[in-house]
Amino acid sequence: MRTVTATYYSAGGLKRVSTMAMDNKFALKGEAPRPTLITLALSDGTPLATLIAENGDKLTVTGDLAAPLAIKTEGNSESEDISEWVNDNASVIQSRNAEAINKAVPEWVGKHRSSKASTALMVTYFQPPGY
Repeated sequence: MRTVTATYYSAGGLKRVSTMAMDNKFALKGEAPRPTLITLALSDGTPLATLIAENGDKLTVTGDLAAPLAIKTEGNSESEDISEWVNDNASVIQSRNAEAINKAVPEWVGKHRSSKASTALMVTYFQPPGY
């Protein structure tokens, strides 16, 4: 069993919801009256997924917790787009090469300027110089 935690901002504060994953299965529920950025991570800090959701969304995250860069998300277009970008760029992310990641993020963002997924990718993956 592993602990999965969702961290997000809602109702004026940072929220954290955790649960145990058994056989790679888990369920989490949160409240967000407006679209909000959610990060799913294991208890050791390993990121699992970046999501965007609001009240009423039902997201499904599938894959092996031991292979987070291959995890897929379904339920809304923004979260699906983020998941697809992560899957497509898994080798670049895994390399931790900031220059390569910083090239891949704006390439996608430039084609999807009005998407909330673009904002999520900039916030979670783009690495400004010096950081």
